[in-house]
Amino acid sequence: MFTCQQQMDETYEKLSKNAISSKFIATNVLVYTSTMLFGSGPYVFNDLCLGEISYKCEEPKNLFFKGNNTCMPYTLTNETGTLTESPGHCEKYSYSRGKVFKSSAISRYQMICEDNYKIEVDLFVFLLGGFSAFFIISYFLDNYGRKPVTIASLIILILAQFSQIFIEVYPVFVLTRYIEGIITAGLCHSSFTACNEIVPSKFRNIGGVLVYGLFAVSVVLSACISWLTREWLTFVAIEIFTNTIPLLGMIFLASESPRWLYLKKKDKFYEFINNANTNMGKKERIMKSSTQMSNISKKTKRSNIVDIFRYSSTRYNTIILVIISISSNLLYYGILFGSSLFHANVHLYLIFLGSFEAPMCLVYLLLSTFLNRKNLHFMSFIIGGVSCILGSLLPKTGLWIFLVYFFAMFGKIASNFTQINTYLWGSELFPTSHRAIGVGIFMGVGRMSICILPGLRMLSAYHWPPLAAFLIGATALAVSFSHSVLQETKDMDLSETLEQCEAKHQLAKISDVQQDC
Repeated sequence: MFTCQQQMDETYEKLSKNAISSKFIATNVLVYTSTMLFGSGPYVFNDLCLGEISYKCEEPKNLFFKGNNTCMPYTLTNETGTLTESPGHCEKYSYSRGKVFKSSAISRYQMICEDNYKIEVDLFVFLLGGFSAFFIISYFLDNYGRKPVTIASLIILILAQFSQIFIEVYPVFVLTRYIEGIITAGLCHSSFTACNEIVPSKFRNIGGVLVYGLFAVSVVLSACISWLTREWLTFVAIEIFTNTIPLLGMIFLASESPRWLYLKKKDKFYEFINNANTNMGKKERIMKSSTQMSNISKKTKRSNIVDIFRYSSTRYNTIILVIISISSNLLYYGILFGSSLFHANVHLYLIFLGSFEAPMCLVYLLLSTFLNRKNLHFMSFIIGGVSCILGSLLPKTGLWIFLVYFFAMFGKIASNFTQINTYLWGSELFPTSHRAIGVGIFMGVGRMSICILPGLRMLSAYHWPPLAAFLIGATALAVSFSHSVLQETKDMDLSETLEQCEAKHQLAKISDVQQDC
């Protein structure tokens, strides 16, 4: 079985040698990752367009709020000139320029006072969309290709954002937010998968680093744009325009992943090879009858999530990676509990966060040239876990606060590394036929685990303040030792089918037994 895999690898390398040039790789990596450079708008929307704004009651005129931006209704009594508590309901609000926006989703859909729950609903629906993406988009990526799914995702995102300009009904707005959640997470997934398959094994880290790094840059750009415009609909309109740039690049410049074509659409793959050879002036062309190629394509079985659990290797890897992904996501989003530097200005906070994360991706790229996947996994989780625990135990007053920020930033670096490394490692452990589905399972479950963070925070408030961060850090330390139960994949060629993954897994087990003997 392993000999069959070697033959397939050699055949693919031989056929694609003249077609996949350095120019082809560079063009496609830049085009696919450009979806991240302009794709953070829906994410920062959660922080920017749902931020606090100033408001007061316009109708009825005698209804006031006691305090600043509170929802305690009081009626002005003319006889005494004092405020008395009133059960009255404000029918119309007026808004003034606040810390973030003059007009935002809050003012448009009245997300204040008794309707304040709408903000939490919006955030939950968006996260639910991100969770769904790793199952919905993954299926389409593995069965219909990386390029068409990415193009369709960008078109749907633009349409969803465009509709938000005119929609005034809250339930429909929430539906567009669910679609945005699906598409934004799906774009990250598709660009990461495509880059991993196009880039040679020795340079595979570059694709992962570009996806995360450009997303961090995108957060900075979005925060700067919103700071300058301070109008929600203007911000959305600019996001629509910027999303057309990667869409045009995907249509006119990007190519389908050759590995996916070789496995799923051999007629298209040979057409791709022939076109490349013709452009290079090659006299010898690979000739295959269209009838034979169409028969090969018809035999290709559709990929689904059930296939992952039919083989012991992918089933085993999935379970371990789910545990790793849960801990990685909790560490990534929980490391800054109560340690944000710029809570007073959300723009500065996002700019600082993005400016900090982007260079850290380059640090990961440097470290990955010396360390393999296992060593980076162990080091990142140990540093992140220790930083999270120490940062939670230190007092938050006086000069201690600087040490808390130090551990928070150090832990943030480690949590970035765990995210990139887990994504890369997982994509290398699953075959091309089920790569998007396999990665989607553990990343989706890991993303959904974020929902327990508010519960952990409430538990800390009622029992012991450092409890949430302490539990997250302790979990990271325990998960750090899981590196020993997964195969090392750095600089190794990707598997194409589930059978090849199973063969590699069995050979690794035999090798381990022989070493023990």
